[in-house]
Amino acid sequence: MLLSRRFAHLFAALAVVVLTGCTYNKTVDQAIQKYQANDYAAALAELKTVDGNESDLTPRWEVRYFVFRGLAHFRAYRKDGNAIDHAAARRFLT
Repeated sequence: MLLSRRFAHLFAALAVVVLTGCTYNKTVDQAIQKYQANDYAAALAELKTVDGNESDLTPRWEVRYFVFRGLAHFRAYRKDGNAIDHAAARRFLT
């Protein structure tokens, strides 16, 4: 009985971690799709929602997050004719 309770608690905790990571992975995927559709501002806005939760991403999606976040910073400002936020782009790309 005690073992099955522990297993149930462990399973529930693992499910929360996995589902949270999947949610952020999906957010990054949606942002990448917006980036590839040349909607850089929308991609950047989507990626900003992951801020502070990068560690919840799987390693593969964490790399994608940083690459596309840096590229979105670069492209969003360039497309709008504003000065490029080199510091932000550099922070995510290096």
